[in-house]
Amino acid sequence: MLELKRDIYEELKAWKKQDSGKVLELNGARQVGKTFILDKFARENYKRYFYINMIQTSGKEFIECYHAATSWKPGEKRIKRPLQKTFELFDDTFVDDKNTIVVIDEIQESAEVYSMIRQFAREFSCHFVVTGSYLGKTLSKEYFLPAGDIDTLVLDTLSYEEFLGTVGLRDVYDNLDLFGQGETKAYE
Repeated sequence: MLELKRDIYEELKAWKKQDSGKVLELNGARQVGKTFILDKFARENYKRYFYINMIQTSGKEFIECYHAATSWKPGEKRIKRPLQKTFELFDDTFVDDKNTIVVIDEIQESAEVYSMIRQFAREFSCHFVVTGSYLGKTLSKEYFLPAGDIDTLVLDTLSYEEFLGTVGLRDVYDNLDLFGQGETKAYE
């Protein structure tokens, strides 16, 4: 089976290695492969991978865990690190370390979760990636802008070079002088 290789994969590995402490926001139009490439990256580069999709059941369950972890009444002791508790309620195998990645897909569907990005960056050791197809929605006033706590990458549609890779011709293209200065045999 031929594997689709996307150039952004190397950028994702560089982001992990840089370990900036920031949340990565992966932007891109619908159906360009954001979820596919993040799933591949997470499975190949981390021991623990947690996927939350805010328009699916996992998103609703995550919000319920958050509300349970943050519920408080006057006179009760406050829960220490409620966001950490949220992830532990969501999945009891959650460990906050560099071998863990959390991917939150379609994050624009929840202003409440989007507004947690600053806390994800500042209160956790694990890596977070957020993505969505309509991130312009997050410019509304109910969304807290996490300036300074986010790194951004953009995934565009499949490039010509990536397409050539799928048919086994990327090396030919990469080694060809596009100005006609190479050997005739290379062009044939």
